Amino acid sequence: MDSLNKEEKSNPVVSVIIPVFNVVSYLEKSVKSVCTQTYDNLEILLIDDGSTDGSDKLCDSLANHDARIRVIHKKNSGIADTRNVGLENVHGDFIVFIDSDDWVKSDMIERLLNVLLNENADIVACENYFVYGDRIEKPDTSGKCVRQDSDSSLKTLLDDRKFRSRTWGRIYKASTWKGISFPSGTTYEDVSTVYKTYLKAEVIVLLDEPLYFYNQRDNSIVHSDSYKSFFNLLDARILRKKELGKLKPKFLPELKVSVIAAIIDIYREAALSNQRLDFGEDEKLQLILSKNYGKLEKKLLSPRYRAELNLLKLSKGMFYSMENKLNSLVIHIKRMGK
Repeated sequence: MDSLNKEEKSNPVVSVIIPVFNVVSYLEKSVKSVCTQTYDNLEILLIDDGSTDGSDKLCDSLANHDARIRVIHKKNSGIADTRNVGLENVHGDFIVFIDSDDWVKSDMIERLLNVLLNENADIVACENYFVYGDRIEKPDTSGKCVRQDSDSSLKTLLDDRKFRSRTWGRIYKASTWKGISFPSGTTYEDVSTVYKTYLKAEVIVLLDEPLYFYNQRDNSIVHSDSYKSFFNLLDARILRKKELGKLKPKFLPELKVSVIAAIIDIYREAALSNQRLDFGEDEKLQLILSKNYGKLEKKLLSPRYRAELNLLKLSKGMFYSMENKLNSLVIHIKRMGK
């Protein structure tokens, strides 16, 4: 781990990267939640990805009111390239990512930074609230800090139940991003990239407390109502399996399970939106499933995914007809448990 000198340790610069594209209705709330942080030694980078809805002008206006904000305008090329531009322009000792339609608690950066410095960690991750319009859902959390080594944190990441593969909701030592970039032209770029920072870290701390508000807006990239967008998630997990599987073969079962889960997600989204996969799509998924599924992988699947996979194998028609009922039951059980 890189060490900071005494002055840097007491008041280090935290670079906050906010990629921006056509979010004029959300941007000001997001940026203000950063500008009003209790920790104020910030470099705030707004990377405008060729917005056409006025977000570009709003970025400039916000920068006029806070000298810590720096705006970079670029031609539209997607979220991965936009985050890369942010990484290329940071000057801080630590890095935080925030999506421009989300917002954060006023003490998020201070809390994460304090944990990182006190624990001599390389990365600290927190949990998040889920925002559905006017409704905010709080996850089940313990408030505890869990200190892990790289392999233990990778296992948590691949389990995909808590502290998932998202760029945001973390503070990173800037050194963990050295030599790492997001794959150009992709979505779900977090999935095929975040694990690489874990490989470079010695200590990762998981703060089981929500400090980040994750906005589930219907027209965002990852909340398209078409199942076809989930093929991008599948591609990202296949790429992660290929790259991480070579470096850490012991994680191949978990990596295969994550691929299987993405396949089931595609069928689920199709069923919930009353769509059906065409023959070619179905054939492709069945081939990928056959290459990744075995007894060990079945055992590692969550109960819901296992039930859905059994339904798919029994009858796709039955799966399509029952998925809505299963989804409603899962939502009901979650809400009853709160």
